[in-house]
Amino acid sequence: MDTRTPYLYYRIEDEKIMLVLAYVDDILVSSNDGQREVKLFEDLDVEYGIKDQGLLAQYLGVEVVQTAEYTTIGQTKYSREFLEKFGYGNAHAVGNPMGRMPVSHRSGKTTAVTLAFPIRKRSAC
Repeated sequence: MDTRTPYLYYRIEDEKIMLVLAYVDDILVSSNDGQREVKLFEDLDVEYGIKDQGLLAQYLGVEVVQTAEYTTIGQTKYSREFLEKFGYGNAHAVGNPMGRMPVSHRSGKTTAVTLAFPIRKRSAC
């Protein structure tokens, strides 16, 4: 990635903010001014045939879920495919990816376990 090329552009006028994130052929727009956003997409459509595709659902492999209350991001699909590829398709998910103490499903007790994961060697983690 070229770190000298700007990818995030912004414009602030009269407390109206517009952010435009451009990466190759993907463009994200966020604004607190709906009219300005509509105008931008009208101009982009005329000039480049780019249309507003609604709320963001996926960007560069990251899944995005937006509601009125919250926005979440994740990589569930990528993670599933990655685990399947290396034979870990039946692995159990944990609530916190930084968890250090696996829970035994049989006893329900938390135990300290040191595990060697050959998957790290294959994935350059």
